[in-house]
Amino acid sequence: SIGGLEGTDGTFIPQVVIEGSGTTAAKMSPTLALFNSSTGADGDTLGSIMFMGGDSTTQPPTTPANASVYAGILAKITDETNSSNDGELHFLATKGNDNTNTAMSIVGSDVTITGTATVTGALIDLRASADTDSEIIFREGSTAKAMIFNDASTNSLSLSDGGGTLSSVVNINSSNVGIGIVPVASQKLQVKTASNINFTVSAVGSALRINSVNDAADTTAPLEMNAS
Repeated sequence: SIGGLEGTDGTFIPQVVIEGSGTTAAKMSPTLALFNSSTGADGDTLGSIMFMGGDSTTQPPTTPANASVYAGILAKITDETNSSNDGELHFLATKGNDNTNTAMSIVGSDVTITGTATVTGALIDLRASADTDSEIIFREGSTAKAMIFNDASTNSLSLSDGGGTLSSVVNINSSNVGIGIVPVASQKLQVKTASNINFTVSAVGSALRINSVNDAADTTAPLEMNAS
């Protein structure tokens, strides 16, 4: 059903019904096709569905011409090249009387949400194909400022910042934590404090071991502690 009226008893009465009986991908029905017969070109708008109604000046609206647009769905051509066609779908929601405001866009397999996205529930599941990294990037405009990153090659989780360079700050790998460095196996905490100097904290039996390590020489040296 497309559109409808609510009856006096609360029932939904459809205004338009498209009927079909197909149940397979080869015979999909019912199907509504919006067909644009013009010569296709990249960036062309193929069609749209608009949701319109009255406003404080026109109540009730008598024609679409004196109604306001509150939301819409818009389809466009991304790439019209035969056999490699790409398309996009945009969901519009009027904001501040701007009925071109795009709240969400789907371009190929990429989804962009403009504004605040609220997720109801306790789970956000990010899934990538096998041996593929996944990440959440925080941007100011187009500049990446921070990132949460899963390195599929090492099965590690990294927190990064750096004003666009995304230098790794915290790394978690097999219960080992590295700050400023990827932790070595069995080193529960490893902190890099200079260009080639870092110290590790690990347990030996019931004792706590703290060592400083020179990356260049790959040797372990005692850790010197001074009080100022």
